[in-house]
Amino acid sequence: MKFSEKLQTLRKESKLSQEQFADMLDVSRQAVSKWESGQTYPEMDKLIAMTKVFKCSLDDLTNDEITGINPGKSKTGVESFISDMLDLINKSFKMFATMDFKSLIGFTMSICILLSIIMLLHLPVEYIYELGKNIFYQIRGGETLSSIWLFILEIAYMIGAIMLFLYAYKVKYLDNFDENKYLEKQIIKFEIPTKTETEKEITSNDKNVKKEKPAIMHKNIPYTSVFSALAKIFMLFIKALLILIEMPFIMTLLCLFIALVICFGIMFKGVFYFGIVLILIASIVLTIIVIEIIYDFIISKKVAAKRIFITIIVAIAVLGAGSGITMLDIAEFKYLEGIQEDLELSVKKEEFLMNETIMMPAYEVGYNYIEQITDETLGDKIIVEIYHHSDFTTAHIAKSSYGLIEVFTTYNNSNKTMFDIIIKDLKNKQIRDYDLLTSYKAKIYGTEKNLKLLEERYNKYSEENKVNQLEEEINSLNNQISQYETKIYELEEKIANLESDDNYLIEEYEIKINECEEKLSDYKNQLKSLIDG
Repeated sequence: MKFSEKLQTLRKESKLSQEQFADMLDVSRQAVSKWESGQTYPEMDKLIAMTKVFKCSLDDLTNDEITGINPGKSKTGVESFISDMLDLINKSFKMFATMDFKSLIGFTMSICILLSIIMLLHLPVEYIYELGKNIFYQIRGGETLSSIWLFILEIAYMIGAIMLFLYAYKVKYLDNFDENKYLEKQIIKFEIPTKTETEKEITSNDKNVKKEKPAIMHKNIPYTSVFSALAKIFMLFIKALLILIEMPFIMTLLCLFIALVICFGIMFKGVFYFGIVLILIASIVLTIIVIEIIYDFIISKKVAAKRIFITIIVAIAVLGAGSGITMLDIAEFKYLEGIQEDLELSVKKEEFLMNETIMMPAYEVGYNYIEQITDETLGDKIIVEIYHHSDFTTAHIAKSSYGLIEVFTTYNNSNKTMFDIIIKDLKNKQIRDYDLLTSYKAKIYGTEKNLKLLEERYNKYSEENKVNQLEEEINSLNNQISQYETKIYELEEKIANLESDDNYLIEEYEIKINECEEKLSDYKNQLKSLIDG
């Protein structure tokens, strides 16, 4: 879109007449008419004044490649931040371009002094950290709290230092920079149009029109196009990053809704904890607010700050109330030993005849144990019983190939039964160790003589098994030792066959020999400890 067309469009969209627009720029209506008809081109000071009226950039106004400018449109969110940063970079570029060597030296010294002052401001941060550190170390988990305290202080200092530097830089240099100096240097990139015969005739006949200086036609300055392209690319990158950041919040929101549905589901079974419902509702609201804020940044929509602030305050208040109610409910809970009394145990029973190979360990592992019970009436019989909860486990009693009677259970997938048991406890505000539901108790019946004999056989089997394992470990270590001794011998042979000037290979082989000797020494020490033990 040409400048003349763009100017006319912007003026009409701003609901300004040619007379009103001319008064704002301190020119005549005829001058505005000539600009819009393309007969003349405004001077640079008038162009800058137009950018303030239409609230757009000079490049947006004069670059024919840019169309669709909305006057007075304010940027928000990430777009506003990127725009401000690009404006800062743009103005800084112009300022550096106009600096001579002397000005550049003075600027560098000023920046060094400013950075030194900012670094000195870190001393109070260190002092505040030490104060907090001394307090945190008096309580349990003080190291973690101290680390968090340091992280918060360092982040606050970093943000404050950046803000202080940018503010001082802007006030001291950018606000005092005259962009006309840069534009004067770019004058060679502008074209001065010659007046046409028609323009000369109109100008001579129009005596009431103020005399204007020769217009400076603006060509597209390269760096503005580069900045515009970079801004678009960077905006796409930022928005993609924000989308990735938003995904965990969306998944969290989904999980919170599922948890809320579960809470309402168990409410119909007689279990209702009002505090947990409040916590979930407040968490859902806060998560939605975070998602909305990120979404507004992504689409460059103005954030409804007042509504969001009030919603966050209310949600935090509800979250605090829910947490308090939940803590009161938890305080009423009781921890009970054992399992629910109405749960019946199933019994699996097997009989074995006493012989030379049968053996049975007497052991206790966690909640599982085997109890030996003497019954002199059994004679050569051995009876094994295992008590378990058939809703959760399946019992197994079997004799292995080497004569050991093995007792164990396998888990059954019975989530519904487990859920019903937990719901029943929650109704009564009690809780217990639910691992007991998958445990078992085993009993072995036999005469005193046979039970003692079974235990002796098992102990003998265990000792023999330990000896066999030890022998396997010793044989493995001896093999390793033999292999490394062979490697060392082969490397020494290679060194002996090398020429005296092959220093690089000699050094490489010696390093390998040292590594093998270290491993060889380690294996020998392990072997010695096994034999001595």
